[in-house]
Amino acid sequence: MNRESSLTKLRPKLPLTTDINGHLESFQNRVLRPILKFQNDLLLNYLYTHPQFIPLSSKINKQDPNSYREVISKFVKSNTAFRHKLYGMICGMMTVKEYGIYLKDASEYNRRIIAMYVQRVLSQVA
Repeated sequence: MNRESSLTKLRPKLPLTTDINGHLESFQNRVLRPILKFQNDLLLNYLYTHPQFIPLSSKINKQDPNSYREVISKFVKSNTAFRHKLYGMICGMMTVKEYGIYLKDASEYNRRIIAMYVQRVLSQVA
């Protein structure tokens, strides 16, 4: 078994439309979303155990969902090192071909990764 087939078999199958006209959205639904779902536990743990996020978590008003959104969004969008490691966790689960596609529009895919990541975190807040 080679790396490519091993990686693609690991990913969960999501009921998303993959035959979309736009190549960006197609790649997002075919590659990025399944990787984010597969890596979910690791990605959440990375946020909640990050030394710079821990003090911020005490500022979250647990009764106000907007408080979560504000603190998490601000942290993820302002912490460059955090984002770069997050991209690495995602890219490390791509095949060589997928990584080549990612590189062609990396800034747009990175923007989408962050948006999906923040949404995933917020949807799982207890």
